[in-house]
Amino acid sequence: EALPTAATAAAASLPTVSLVQPAAAAAAAAAPEAAAADPLQAALSQLRAQNTPQIYETAITTLDKLLANILQNPMEQKYRNVKLLNPAFRKRLGGVTGGDAAIKACGFTVQTTMDGEEQYELQASADAWPALLAAKEKVAQAAMQATAATIPPPRMGMPNLPTGMP
Repeated sequence: EALPTAATAAAASLPTVSLVQPAAAAAAAAAPEAAAADPLQAALSQLRAQNTPQIYETAITTLDKLLANILQNPMEQKYRNVKLLNPAFRKRLGGVTGGDAAIKACGFTVQTTMDGEEQYELQASADAWPALLAAKEKVAQAAMQATAATIPPPRMGMPNLPTGMP
């Protein structure tokens, strides 16, 4: 058996350095690239970052419901059109920072009707269906997370007592 030399003993006492990036750091570094490659993810991130949690929750659940209605009624044109100037839609999603980008990232385009009104429209096609399913899945996940984040934690302590007790 060979005895360790001074050089091998000195090398053995040095700390080892890993050149492999930790998974979390690699994921964080890839996140901006992934958002840029996925317009829906980028739009959802903008929607979340630039609005209050309550506005974000309303916007994302509105988008989720819009997509759910289309999936439940794929051949009904009325579910694939939303007027840009619809006041309820503008308040909940269309007029919210990031809302326009989010709905367009789901496959909607802005079209002008015969009346001259602009509307978001989703064209029915064999190619649009898988994209719609994928968008619905991402939006539903974001909606669940948003809803969970805004539900207040249960209050601990005394249970609610009925009113009117002596």
